[in-house]
Amino acid sequence: METHDTAGHIKHLAEIVGQVGEGVAVASFDGTITYVNDMWARMHEYRPEELIGVNLSVFHSQRQMIEDVEPFNEIIRRTGRYQGEVGHITRTGREFPTLMTTTVLKNADGIPVEMVAVARDITASKKTQDALETRGRYLSCLAEISTLMIETKDVLLFLPEVLRLLGETAVVSRTYIFANETESNGQLGCSRVAGWERESAPKRPKDEGRRNLPYEANGLGRWAEVLATGEIIAGNVVNMPETEKARLTPFKIKSLLLIPLFVSGDWYGYIGFDCCRAQRSWSDQEIALLKVAATQISAGIENHRLLEEVLLDARMMERSNIELKQAYEETLEGWAKALELRDSDTEGHTRRVANLAISIGKKMGLREIQLVHLQRGALLHDIGKMAVPDHILRKPGPLDDEEWAIMRHHPIHAYEMLSQINYLRPALAIPCSHHERWDGSGYPQGLQREDIPLPARIFAVVDVWDALTSDRPYRKAWSTEQTMAHLRESSGALFDPAVVETFLSVLAGNS
Repeated sequence: METHDTAGHIKHLAEIVGQVGEGVAVASFDGTITYVNDMWARMHEYRPEELIGVNLSVFHSQRQMIEDVEPFNEIIRRTGRYQGEVGHITRTGREFPTLMTTTVLKNADGIPVEMVAVARDITASKKTQDALETRGRYLSCLAEISTLMIETKDVLLFLPEVLRLLGETAVVSRTYIFANETESNGQLGCSRVAGWERESAPKRPKDEGRRNLPYEANGLGRWAEVLATGEIIAGNVVNMPETEKARLTPFKIKSLLLIPLFVSGDWYGYIGFDCCRAQRSWSDQEIALLKVAATQISAGIENHRLLEEVLLDARMMERSNIELKQAYEETLEGWAKALELRDSDTEGHTRRVANLAISIGKKMGLREIQLVHLQRGALLHDIGKMAVPDHILRKPGPLDDEEWAIMRHHPIHAYEMLSQINYLRPALAIPCSHHERWDGSGYPQGLQREDIPLPARIFAVVDVWDALTSDRPYRKAWSTEQTMAHLRESSGALFDPAVVETFLSVLAGNS
């Protein structure tokens, strides 16, 4: 074979092939590039002329050299041809998979002198293939869980096996289920129902006991509030606030996924997934399939409860629950009324702001259970003022610095009063945080932007609106136009711009 003539033909053919989307490179047998077409260069973020005389190794990371290229070279030396998947790397360090065909050219004496490589970027097809494989793996797992539930009547017997299946399918270090419980001191805690972990997983601290780690991650129970409303928590520990990092670090957790479990419509607890080897991004598909598994588990727990309570009169229980809920609601209304009686200048304020807050919440797409907690929080927004002395609360003139310090402590009093009531914990956001401000100038914590719970951001706007449009001993009520102008000016500074915009649209619709 005449190498010079063949190489010329190859280069000509490479230019033709390059027009249909294939990357083509020609190199001497030692790997020195003698030609690349435009597609090959673009694929790796170079210009063709930059690659002449460069070694082919520039297209592979150190890991790819070991895992892909060395086996590839062995086949080339043995057979003179290779076709298969090989990892490549761009100029900027982005790795991507290729389907590559490489052929060795020999001279008339049978000595290898050149190689021709044709490569296609298969990133998109690999993603599709991986997604299909993931879906198939999870669907197989869900089918096994269904079989277990049918064959095993006692939920406590099949949960460890379910957690093993989920842990191996999701490729995590640990899986576990915690159930809510109220501890002897009245705080919301939990008990571990079941768990599974790999033999290679780091051991958890011996003093873990029965404490529910995520609930303790924030002083106002932010995670508990999120889980109670049905939201999923997923994230890498490195991106979490320092308080949460400090609590998670002893458990050697790098990434965390928590999916709430609801049994008979009530928040039961959660199923958790710990990743200890590396950070993890959960795809929408994985989360959706794991939510199905959570629903299966919830159904199993519910069936178990039904078996234990088969002798109970279902109708009596339902009636008792309704009466209990009604009693709770009437108690909240009574507390709110008692607060207004202490401060006659704000009569009717609580009901007005609660109704406005619900209108905004609906407009912003809050779910029914979130609206329930929003209303309860609105009714109790000033519950902490029960601990403020009358001479401060009812003072007709401005408060001095010492009096303001006492007044600004009322959100803390609210937390101390309500946090021990399991029924009201998901409604804590407003009583504890409605004086926080978008720019961080509020109190008691100085939270900023989205760190302020959404219910508190909603209520902050309606609370100021109602206060400004109502008469006070020290001033006359502002006009609607003045108050709307104030909200617009404060949007993005004191108040969440999205909430202000929604509130003004609600007002326009009511006018």
